[in-house]
Amino acid sequence: MISPLRGRLLVTVIAVFCIGLVASQSDAQQTNTPSMGYFSAFHDFHDGEYRDALKDFKDEGRGAVKTAMARWIDSICYETMVGECHFQMGNLNQSLDHYTAALQLYVAYSDWMIRVQFPPAIRPRTVGKQTPWGVSLRKSRLGHFQSTMLTAQGRVNNNEQIKRGGVVQQAILYPINVQEIVRCTTLAMRRRRQLLGPVCVHDPLTAQLLTALSRKPGPPNHWSQAWINLQLGIALSAAGKNDRAVPYLRSAVVAAGEFDHPLTATALLELGRLALVAGNYNAASGFFLEATYSAYNYSNAGILEEAFRYGAMTHQLANKKGMYPPLAAAIKWANIKKDLGQLQASLLMLAAENNAVMGQTPRAAMLLTDAGRIIGRRQMKAGRIGTKLNFLRALVKFQQKKIADGDQLLATAMAAMKRGSFWLFHISLADGLYTSGAITPRVAMDLYDKVLRDPQPADWASDPMESMAVLMTPHPLPIEHWFEVALKRRAHEKALEISDRARRHRFFSSLAFGGRLQSLRWILEGPTEVLDKAAGLRRRDLLARYPV
Repeated sequence: MISPLRGRLLVTVIAVFCIGLVASQSDAQQTNTPSMGYFSAFHDFHDGEYRDALKDFKDEGRGAVKTAMARWIDSICYETMVGECHFQMGNLNQSLDHYTAALQLYVAYSDWMIRVQFPPAIRPRTVGKQTPWGVSLRKSRLGHFQSTMLTAQGRVNNNEQIKRGGVVQQAILYPINVQEIVRCTTLAMRRRRQLLGPVCVHDPLTAQLLTALSRKPGPPNHWSQAWINLQLGIALSAAGKNDRAVPYLRSAVVAAGEFDHPLTATALLELGRLALVAGNYNAASGFFLEATYSAYNYSNAGILEEAFRYGAMTHQLANKKGMYPPLAAAIKWANIKKDLGQLQASLLMLAAENNAVMGQTPRAAMLLTDAGRIIGRRQMKAGRIGTKLNFLRALVKFQQKKIADGDQLLATAMAAMKRGSFWLFHISLADGLYTSGAITPRVAMDLYDKVLRDPQPADWASDPMESMAVLMTPHPLPIEHWFEVALKRRAHEKALEISDRARRHRFFSSLAFGGRLQSLRWILEGPTEVLDKAAGLRRRDLLARYPV
């Protein structure tokens, strides 16, 4: 039985605790998470001022919510966007570090969505926007989603901590932007997959993410499962399970079976990418175009730029005639928008590349001039988009027969690609895993086979800048290590092939265009009797396409 004195003391303690809890909740609800300053930084980011945006994202991240022991889920956003600034600037190591930090936070708090106080149902949007470059063929409705929802941070039940000892952290209700945290989680997962390349399948964090998301950590039988399915689909893709990823991504396209949501465009983009990987160009083209419509409706400039870029690439890979249809209207729309410098420049460069491929050199040159004017002195000039501009300018100069100017621009682009090439980064990562002993010789053999392959026709068609960079940049040590692995595995025939590749790489990387010019001269001018059937067909194709 509790004495009156102890009873009054217990009541006082409980009252103080409750007052503190209410006060903490009241204070928390005064501040949105992530902060308003975080969202303001997107002004510079989308305009291509990456260093300014980087500083702002870092500054805002210092004020992130802290738990008793570490940072909380809002830091997923700060880490991801710091990584994204580095990604756009071509700082691949730094971007990978920040994406990794963001996803490690997700793994630590993978069940965070269970605590969110979601609205019970989705309200439809009363007014939709007409997309300037086309009309969606999908029959879904646009949903309205509130930006801020309450969630509990800390433990609701601390009984075990009181019994065993340890940190007791009372639950506090925080207003958080749920869709932004999910958006950043998916962005970090997609970018990390891109940066790791073939290494991603063997990465421990990839397995941890897949394990966490396979538990479907969200409210059961609720529309928010669409966001869980999106993340799970991307995790399965990162683990090399594309066939299993597709059903989850399809279920993520709409919420509650009928409503588009702010992450619909991401799901459509991922479905398009997987269709492209599978060689289904028609399906990929449809997904990318639909992704542009959804990104437009939910004002997602990043996904909008990616969807147009993938769509234009698919148009060329499918050998479609003429310009990629939505580009002209998209360029006209983007040119009247403020603070979208990155999107404007990217669309103009896509149109210029399309025209250059069609042989419309004067039009391509004019579009590149417009893109250069937009990039101007913006900080994106020093990033990947500036590198791509120099590469396309070199292509146009060569078409104009201004060889010296083209050589100079190509050299500038390739110098930047030594630091910013994804393919060269994949080679470095795979080689680092082997030399550090982090992977077995069997896994190393598989990775070296993939990252040290010669560029194939699909590589040249989808990203000639990457293919040129890997040919023109010497990387003899990884090839030597590949040879070493083959000997360890007693794969003697493979070792002979690798030794021949090493000599060939050493020779071709010392020639202009990584030996491509030599190969072109051989196909066009070599004796007919020594050309094989494939080379003979290639000669006829080149002479038909470029008769002059």
